Amino acid sequence: MPKVKTNRVQYPEGWELIEPTLNELQAKMREAENDPNDNKRKCEALWPIFKIAHQKSRYVFDVYYRRKEISKELFDFCLDQGYADRNLIAKWKKLDGQDDRPNSNLGMNVFAVYDACNLEITTFKQHVCAEYLSICEKRRL
Repeated sequence: MPKVKTNRVQYPEGWELIEPTLNELQAKMREAENDPNDNKRKCEALWPIFKIAHQKSRYVFDVYYRRKEISKELFDFCLDQGYADRNLIAKWKKLDGQDDRPNSNLGMNVFAVYDACNLEITTFKQHVCAEYLSICEKRRL
């Protein structure tokens, strides 16, 4: 007897944990899409839609990478079914790994000094562990 194919999607284990939040965000998305765009520029009308799409992707990212509450199978299912944006999550994953490095200079001040005599630019940046400036690089013009 041939196997009967159905259009019903098989949800992975753990779907019931994230389903209420995703349904709530989906309802907000429908409201934002149906909202009248009175006296708004075209780009301004899309801002709420982008905001909610980012919220959905950020929720899936946080549940998988930060809180580790869902499985890899459920995470891939959310990406494949369009509940989250794969490229946006890849960007956040890449940026998330940079903050953990001990010698990271994210958010630090960088100063560039031009030496007219030697025609060099010396870059100084705030050292992570101390309060002094350290020479980062010298470039010859």
